[in-house]
Order: sequence, then C-alpha cells, then structure tokens
Amino acid sequence: MNTIHSQLLSHEMPNIHNIAKGIGDINLAYQCFRLALVSDNDHGESYNNLGVLEYRRGNLETARAFFMTAANLSPHMFQPHYNHAKLAHKVSATLPNITAISRTQ
Repeated sequence: MNTIHSQLLSHEMPNIHNIAKGIGDINLAYQCFRLALVSDNDHGESYNNLGVLEYRRGNLETARAFFMTAANLSPHMFQPHYNHAKLAHKVSATLPNITAISRTQ
C-alpha cells in the first residue's frame, strides 16, 4: 500500500467510525479502527478509541492495553492518559468489593 493511501485510510476510518457510532453500529465502529491500524500501526488515536470500545464492552484488561499503547505512541494526546486513569479508578473502586466477597466465601 502506498504511503498516501495508507495515511488517507488511517485518517478517514475514524470519520466513518463517527457515522457508525451515530447509527448505533458498534461492530462497524470497531472494524473502522482496526482497518485504520492496518494502514498505520502507529495511529495512537485508533488505539485509544479501541480502548474506549473495549471499556464499554467490559473488557478492562484489553482496554488498559489499548490505552497504554496509545499513550506510548502519542504522548502528546491527553485522552489515553485520562481514559487510563478513569479505568484505574474504576478498577480500584471495585477491588474492595471483590475483597469483601472473597472473604465471605
């Protein structure tokens, strides 16, 4: 794939994602970001947005991996750092509940 084509694909897929999300097609949105990564494996925005989709699906470890990858590839972006912190807060808020449940068993 030539460089111009891959750059266009990595920048247009997030736009198509917005349309997919608007009509409620989360699977299409997920595929848009995967295609963006096929054309540009260093596209931090796509990793971050995949992390958000995984977070919404409840796959917290996968979301964490995507947020960390996005932060490493695009340290200038604040979204991966914010999302990772939000995820850490959610996990730390549930840990006392998990500990309490395991003590009762």
